[in-house]
Amino acid sequence: MSRLSLTLLPTTYRVCKTCGQTHEEGKNHVYDYPDEVEEELQCHICFQPLIDPVDTPCRHTFCRVCIHNHLKQSPKCPLDRGVVQAKDIRQSSILVRKLLDKLRVICPNNGYCEDMMQRSVIEQHLSVQCLGTYVDCPRKELGCEFYGPRCNLEEHLWSCSYAPDRTKEGVAIPIVEEQITSIEIPKGMSDLGIKLQTRGEPSRMGGVTIEEVFVDGTAARDNRLRPGDIILKVDKMEVTSKALARAALALGAVTPLLHLTVYRPARVSGESPYDYQVVLIHRETGQSLGLRIMARKHHDGVFVLGVLPNSPAEKSNQLLKGDRLLEVNGVNTMQATVDDVARLLIEGSTTVKIVIGRTQGSITSQSELSLTSEPLYENTRPPTQICPGDEKCIYITKEPDESFGMSIAGGVGSECGDIPIFITSVIPSGPIGRTGQINKGDILLSMNDIILENKTHAEAVQIVKSVAAASCIRMRMIQGEESSDNLLAPEWMQWVSKVSNNKYRRSSNCFNLQVVTLPKPPGTSLGFSVVGGRLSPKGDSPLYIKSFAPQSRAEQDGRLRCGDQLVAVNNISLSGFTQQDFVGLMKRIAGDVALTVYSCKAY
Repeated sequence: MSRLSLTLLPTTYRVCKTCGQTHEEGKNHVYDYPDEVEEELQCHICFQPLIDPVDTPCRHTFCRVCIHNHLKQSPKCPLDRGVVQAKDIRQSSILVRKLLDKLRVICPNNGYCEDMMQRSVIEQHLSVQCLGTYVDCPRKELGCEFYGPRCNLEEHLWSCSYAPDRTKEGVAIPIVEEQITSIEIPKGMSDLGIKLQTRGEPSRMGGVTIEEVFVDGTAARDNRLRPGDIILKVDKMEVTSKALARAALALGAVTPLLHLTVYRPARVSGESPYDYQVVLIHRETGQSLGLRIMARKHHDGVFVLGVLPNSPAEKSNQLLKGDRLLEVNGVNTMQATVDDVARLLIEGSTTVKIVIGRTQGSITSQSELSLTSEPLYENTRPPTQICPGDEKCIYITKEPDESFGMSIAGGVGSECGDIPIFITSVIPSGPIGRTGQINKGDILLSMNDIILENKTHAEAVQIVKSVAAASCIRMRMIQGEESSDNLLAPEWMQWVSKVSNNKYRRSSNCFNLQVVTLPKPPGTSLGFSVVGGRLSPKGDSPLYIKSFAPQSRAEQDGRLRCGDQLVAVNNISLSGFTQQDFVGLMKRIAGDVALTVYSCKAY
């Protein structure tokens, strides 16, 4: 009877934290190099690019590990057979080390990551950024056995049964008023999603006060922090309002778990528990509700400020000033902002269902609630109620000899290609800036009904000048997204990301659909990385090209660009693909690769 013999990996072999490869402890690091490496930068013992290079007295360069192992067998230089002693070996020059540090290597976690980078930064990439690095749960010492890729860690932390601030049933321990509570929030590379208070008197407790909790942030998902809470410590580091920058840096750190010490002040005097009511408001198609809403300092959610006369909201005779909007058409709005609720009210059907919470402080007289014809929503910037990609119409009033206070770019035949006319800057004190409704990146469609689509830049400038003498100008445009250094890609990518929106289809200059075919020999990559996709840290989205490896096939071809939206590969739709799904698909393809992309040339 034969026995099955197993060959086990020696215990001295480990996944190295420096290079991410499996090699014997004490041996050279192992890297994957996509490019040819000059012979002068190779070791003549292992015939690989030099690792920790050293020089012999006879001026030959080897890996430190290689030459020391060689001298244990023979005290002679491997090249000229001269006598060499270990004590005479010296570290190579800074120039040689810098050339080696700049060698490009491929991330070893190729099932999750296709990034290429300089050899000197791969250790940092693996330890902090790479989604494929296998990590333990931070609660390993408490008994948690999770060990998996970093991309799965954040999701695990939300359900980890060893969280110290959760009950045995896995329910998060709440923050209690007038008590100091320590909590853990799974964070990873996501934004915490809070705004700190920068004005007003500091709390007697010290710390920093939360002014706003954003509905799409990690804190909102955890659902415990709220405006008015005071953060006393971040990961055992005390924070104060006098050092907000330091506090913001600590709260924004990339860490699996964020440990916070929080104090919640007592509820405002006179505030009482809610009475819940369901309000149904009926309106005609396209008709405004006539509801005015606001946010309240140190309170979650959105509240009723008033209604317009003869509006559907007034005719319902059910809303009172101070009512809190808890739900709109089945969407929980307890942590929502004014903009979020306004968007839900605008997009609602002819019957809008609102669940309100009413306190004893609500106004009881309907006549006291009625308002004159003031702006519909209590917000200093009404246009933020419009989503990027939506069409808007703005009226500008100005003196005849007054300039608009804006600059434009783009147009057919521009240096950047055939692109829309869009706003590149706005002077806050000018007629455009005073409206607070027009931003950098907005796409101009017409001015006083003169079409700006499919115009050159010179033609667009002439149109702007031709309407400048009017005292009132009607501007039709598409809402863009203002450029920011924190954006992952140029502002034009925001236009491309909205191509599924019908309003964008009206302007064919906003994007173009193309198929780019590139050769891909077996075992190679095209040399670009992607962001987005299903289950991405910022939510489900299409896949976009993030960056290119220098001198890669995709970069040298020149047709693909950063920010291009990937639609299909070899006629396989990428809808619903995660980044890992895309990487796996690309690895299985050999030969020509046909990439279908939405692209805009406005760099």
